[in-house]
Amino acid sequence: MHTSLFCAIAVCLVSVVSGGGDTGGKDPRSWDRQPYLGLSVRDTDDGPVVGWVYPGPLGGMSFTSKSGVQRGDNLVSVDGVAVDADGFRAAIEAKSPGDRVTLV
Repeated sequence: MHTSLFCAIAVCLVSVVSGGGDTGGKDPRSWDRQPYLGLSVRDTDDGPVVGWVYPGPLGGMSFTSKSGVQRGDNLVSVDGVAVDADGFRAAIEAKSPGDRVTLV
């Protein structure tokens, strides 16, 4: 059974990933101007779930993070709006580096 992620507040920051920062998306901003939260999210029968926690603003360490976000946590909403995995990515891509985002 998955646990729920409640009100973790994190700051979206610019991606600085070894090997480059290209997210593979269609964002026209240069990689150093794109927001980065450090979470991969995938859809499951139970809704969107954190698949991986990467190094970044949440203090990711593969399965968990210093912020308390863990692999397997259900993601209910971003800034009060219900999301699926694609909605999560779109919500983060709509942010600017340094913006705050509320995850539930």
